Amino acid sequence: MNNLVRATARGSEVSSRSVSPIVANRRSEFEVQNGATTLVVVDMQQTFLNNWTGPSQPPIDAVIRQVKEAIRLNWSIVLLEMKPWRLGETISPIADLLEGYPRCQRRSKQTPSGAKQLVEVCDENSFGKGLFRFVGVFLDACVLETVRDLLEAEPCSLVRMIVEGCSTDIDVPGAWSWVRQRLEGEPHLAISSEAIDRQ
Repeated sequence: MNNLVRATARGSEVSSRSVSPIVANRRSEFEVQNGATTLVVVDMQQTFLNNWTGPSQPPIDAVIRQVKEAIRLNWSIVLLEMKPWRLGETISPIADLLEGYPRCQRRSKQTPSGAKQLVEVCDENSFGKGLFRFVGVFLDACVLETVRDLLEAEPCSLVRMIVEGCSTDIDVPGAWSWVRQRLEGEPHLAISSEAIDRQ
């Protein structure tokens, strides 16, 4: 996957600089193939969401929509959870959707980045690593660090961050600015609206 698209986001506003058929505002043919993508849900745990203090709302509804889309298309799903145990597991509105779903795995991590655990679970379960979708919290911490380390560990993978599904409890536009700064120049990164799933 050479010469892919990079896109930028400011809040929920998405713009793109297209240099290939795989663009931020359109799903690729590969992406809609049965089982081709791995959805990564980062730290959607009760303690984080209960203590949400910022003006934005936690992205629960958007994450649920992404999980439903992943199930519909038979994508692999990885739930990354920050330990220690007192933070709780992935919230029940998400976990209940995945009860009995055979292509879902849960992994704990003890650092902001869960890229190592993500790659391990994909290798152990033959989950696809060609295309990853990311949703979860916190955008400017665990989501960012996992995406950054994954791009380094799997340089041929395309990573797509879903704007509505990634958030933080502080300044959301500022967090996206920080993400763009940290990931500047990554040719295999796309930041997209969930609207691509309705096209």
